[in-house]
Amino acid sequence: MSLQAWIVLGIVHLAGLWLIRRILRGRPAGCCGGACRGRKG
Repeated sequence: MSLQAWIVLGIVHLAGLWLIRRILRGRPAGCCGGACRGRKG
């Protein structure tokens, strides 16, 4: 694999981790249901 491919894979991996963390944490601005409120306490 080329260096460029590894760089792209690394960026995609980091972006995926950031997205997962953001979804798990729950976005305060986009919370409309009671599930989010209950999860946060």
